[in-house]
Amino acid sequence: MPEPVDDPAGPGLQKLLAPRSIAIVGASTRPGTSGNGLVRQVLEGGFPGPVHPVNPRYEQVEGLRCVPALAELPKPADLALLAVEAEHAEAQLQAAAGTGTRAAVIYASLQHHPGADARLAAIASAAGMAVCGANCMGFLNLEQPLRACACRMAAQAAHPPRPRRPVPGQSRGRDRVPARAPGNPHL
Repeated sequence: MPEPVDDPAGPGLQKLLAPRSIAIVGASTRPGTSGNGLVRQVLEGGFPGPVHPVNPRYEQVEGLRCVPALAELPKPADLALLAVEAEHAEAQLQAAAGTGTRAAVIYASLQHHPGADARLAAIASAAGMAVCGANCMGFLNLEQPLRACACRMAAQAAHPPRPRRPVPGQSRGRDRVPARAPGNPHL
């Protein structure tokens, strides 16, 4: 397992916001599911690096070869998008950490899983991982381009103008920032 990183702006954060490769755990062929929506968002958004669907149920998702587990990837993904139910989030974050992945997004809500936040934080800290979530919609990096966002706004932002500065936000306020506002690289 990688050494912990004390600097919050260290390599984990870089891999979160500007990864070179992405694994989508819980990828699905079923339209309307978060696992299918995330694969489509990443592809339709024009992410320039390798995209690896991960799910033991499928051989292919959206035309991409699907592997059964993160450990089956030829090398660790920079970013793992965890499109899994809350009860699987901890195991999948541990699996990502075990492969050397340095960043993850956890979309699932953990409100009915007491202590899960602390356990996830411990896994991330020990592995030097940057984590967005849990209970989040993800984020957009319009400079890369990267759509790691599980919301309809991301689907509507087909080709936004080149951004000038970041606009941080949180899920409840996402619809108040126009997707095409100039200068919004990270939503």
